[in-house]
Amino acid sequence: MKKFHICPNAYYNYKKDKKQEYRKEKAYIQRIMVAKYHREEGIPGYNMMRDYLENENGIIRSALTIHHYMKELGLRSIVRRKKPGYKKGVANKIFPNLLNREFDVKKPNLIWCTDFTYMPRPDGTKRYNCTILDLCGREVIATLNSNHIDAQLAIDTLRIALDRRKPAKGIILHSDQGSQYTSKDFNEFCEKNIFSKV
Repeated sequence: MKKFHICPNAYYNYKKDKKQEYRKEKAYIQRIMVAKYHREEGIPGYNMMRDYLENENGIIRSALTIHHYMKELGLRSIVRRKKPGYKKGVANKIFPNLLNREFDVKKPNLIWCTDFTYMPRPDGTKRYNCTILDLCGREVIATLNSNHIDAQLAIDTLRIALDRRKPAKGIILHSDQGSQYTSKDFNEFCEKNIFSKV
């Protein structure tokens, strides 16, 4: 430094100021990153964050730099599982609504109702349930779980109800017009077991 006639104190003060300026700029960028991260509900990774900064704020940094900044802040991209694609089935047969919202039934084993529901699991997957209840007293007479929401689940649940109650000929089974209940397999099972389907 003496050769270039530079005072050591001036040189070190210059370096100190440069670091201070760098820290201020870094803190400013990180504040923007935190705001964007929470605004996007934790989705952005470092590549997406780099694009946000460049396109919305004109801040250009390498992906590696943004990665380091996010790591310092403890920001990690939240990976959301894709929802399983639901394939809508084709109805084999559409039935008239014989019940017509008359749900007050005085005797058991005259009208049963059935429907599907699902239960989410911690890992993001679903467990499906089919339940049949007797409109007289709203008693659940059969319920069954499966990994698949299909006609087989409806058939297996109905089989349990039939084995338990052994209803007389002509009982009405009320459901929505979902493809599981209008499928050929399910309706053939109902016909063999002497059911009126609603």
